[in-house]
Amino acid sequence: MTEKLKIFKDKEDKYHFKTKDDRHVDIEHKDRRLKFKLHKWDREVSVEVFLDMVEADTHKFSGNKIEVEDSKKKIRVYPIDTRSTTDFYGDTTDDIQCHDGGLRYDIKYFEKPPTNFYDESLVCKNTRWAKQPFLTQEDIDRGRSCPINVEGSYAIYHVSKKNNEYMTGKFGQRYRPIAIDALGNMAWCDMEVDRPIDPSNMRVTIPQQFLDEATYPIVVDPDFGYTAIGANATYIAEKDEKGDPFEARKGCAWEFTAANSTANYLRARLLGSEPCDVKAFINQKDSGGAGTHAQIATKENLQCITAGHWEQFDLAGENLTQGVDYILSVIGNEDDMHEAMDSYRVNYDYNGATSLETYLDPHDDYDAPASPWVENPYVSDLDISIYVNYPYVPPGWQGKISGITNPAKIMGIPVAGIVKVKGIPA
Repeated sequence: MTEKLKIFKDKEDKYHFKTKDDRHVDIEHKDRRLKFKLHKWDREVSVEVFLDMVEADTHKFSGNKIEVEDSKKKIRVYPIDTRSTTDFYGDTTDDIQCHDGGLRYDIKYFEKPPTNFYDESLVCKNTRWAKQPFLTQEDIDRGRSCPINVEGSYAIYHVSKKNNEYMTGKFGQRYRPIAIDALGNMAWCDMEVDRPIDPSNMRVTIPQQFLDEATYPIVVDPDFGYTAIGANATYIAEKDEKGDPFEARKGCAWEFTAANSTANYLRARLLGSEPCDVKAFINQKDSGGAGTHAQIATKENLQCITAGHWEQFDLAGENLTQGVDYILSVIGNEDDMHEAMDSYRVNYDYNGATSLETYLDPHDDYDAPASPWVENPYVSDLDISIYVNYPYVPPGWQGKISGITNPAKIMGIPVAGIVKVKGIPA
């Protein structure tokens, strides 16, 4: 791990660091309790975690880590940068995670603990926690993939908002922790929150057999990663193991709650083994009756790149109406897949915060996509990593510079175009 995110000491017992997208993470050790707080969207969404399993009045701050230790265990808290599952777990699939950085804390047990679990107290605001299931054979046959530390993890979303500055509405990922003993033996742990909306407790369970057979000390290492990207992926164009081509149109619905506006562009998080032509769509849900969705906008981008990226589909200012449900979707061109097992994919999470319904259509035709799109919602709720941008102007600076309220310009830049001054939001 390369440490690029630096912890700063604010007071004797308080610290902070900033993520790669300028989010503020607070860390505090006080009254024998370690606390950290993660924010997003100008603190509209936050997660506070409290750990009190180490009985120590003091802590150490060294090497960009905060450490709290007693005779039985030690906790270290530190920032994490963008990383891959190959670097961390030796996984053959090199999945990039923590795109905007994040926070890790690891617990070192010097001796076998009396129980095989520990609890974290949580204080959450405007969050929904969606546990990611383990892939079934049916999922794999449908072209879905999942990193090894995402199965059993939690995707954390804004409880109700997405699009524009909220992008997909995703706050981040609480990755599944792994336990490692002194000889390098590993075991995956389990996590459970007490409720999906603003939970107050998370229980982390270590396999009892691992604790019984481990060579101590052991370390358990949970991660919080900041990202707006779904941690799983599913195909929109592929050739299967027999070389048969397929293309699929996939998307999800949401209610447009903003005032009447116009669409600037769609963005979808795409990746694949071959460059691929992709079409993106906005449809009005059920405008022609249940299961029939009029097309509002469409755009084709040719030869989208293979690396994971946000693909932008520029639109023509089509109207978006407050209170109307829309479906955002993408489809890939099967003709661009050349070899067996080639695929082009879109990211997603299970049970995202804002999806009304998911739409998966393996029979739509890339060359002549259905308009209107006639498709019923899929039985499972997937939150596809796609969002729409519409006119959004961030507020100008409202404070004072050298005693002047709302000066016309600062260093020649119009104040209306300045979102932050020295990190302070408008």
